[in-house]
Amino acid sequence: NNYWKYLITKNTLESYKRDINQFIHFLTERQITDFKETNKTPIITYLLYLQKKGKATATISRNLASIRSFSHFLMSENHISKDPTINLETPKSE
Repeated sequence: NNYWKYLITKNTLESYKRDINQFIHFLTERQITDFKETNKTPIITYLLYLQKKGKATATISRNLASIRSFSHFLMSENHISKDPTINLETPKSE
């Protein structure tokens, strides 16, 4: 039982870490080097980019959850004053 919790937590952590690193790389390629400059537009653009790459809806949803979680952390640490993920809807399965 503890093993499954450990495995799920470890895999979730790794997925979130990978999601955030890929999102930051995406922003950097577009000359957005400070998350404070991020608003809904680059996030939506990123989600559409993932969709065009053929990523599953579940993967895109997890990416949004990762970005949302990261934004909440940055707000709690006073690095940003506004959550850029507010009112962004999770993609629906076809």
